[in-house]
Amino acid sequence: MQPLVTRRSFSTIPIFNRGTKRQQRNNIALLDNSNEYEYLQDEVARRLVDRLEDIEREFPLALDLGCGSGHLYKNLSIDHGLGGIKKLVQCDSAEKLLLRDNLETNTLLETTRLVADEEFLPFPSRHFDLVMSSLSLHWVNDLESTFHQVLDTLKPDGAFIGAVLGGDSLQELRYAYDNHIVHKVSAP
Repeated sequence: MQPLVTRRSFSTIPIFNRGTKRQQRNNIALLDNSNEYEYLQDEVARRLVDRLEDIEREFPLALDLGCGSGHLYKNLSIDHGLGGIKKLVQCDSAEKLLLRDNLETNTLLETTRLVADEEFLPFPSRHFDLVMSSLSLHWVNDLESTFHQVLDTLKPDGAFIGAVLGGDSLQELRYAYDNHIVHKVSAP
C-alpha cells in the first residue's frame, strides 16, 4: 500500500488567518488567569480520554494535535496508563500557549512538546498509534489535507479520536450570517 501524498494543501482560499489566530492564542497565554476560561476545553478533553476506555487495545505512542495548554495530557495523567499510552507528543502552533503551564511530571507518561502547524504535520509516515485532537481542527483552513496527513502519520492499525465544534454549536453565528445574506439579497 502506497503512503498518501500529504504535504500539499488543496485549499485555494484560506478561511482563517492562521498567523492572526496563532498570535491571539499566544496573547491569551500571557494573561494571568487565562486557564480559568478553559473549562470547555477541559471537559471535552475529559470526554475524549474517556473514549479510550471503549477501545480494547493499547496505543504506546500518541499525538495530541492542537494540544493548546495540555488539556488531554492533564486528563491522561489523572487516569494513569489509560489506553496504554507511554509517550504523548503534544503539538500546537501557539508556542506560548503550548509552554504556558508547567505540567506535572508523570513517570508513566513521557511527553514531548513540539511547536508545529496543524496544517503541515512534520511527522514521518506510520509513526503514531493514536492521534487525538480536542477543539482545534475547526481553525484549520484545509481540513481534508490535514486529515490525509493524520491518516499518513498513523500506523496501519492506528486510531484517530477527535472533537470539533458541531453544526449546532454556533447557532447564533449561523442565524446572524443567514440574516445578513437575506438582507443582502433583498436589498435594492
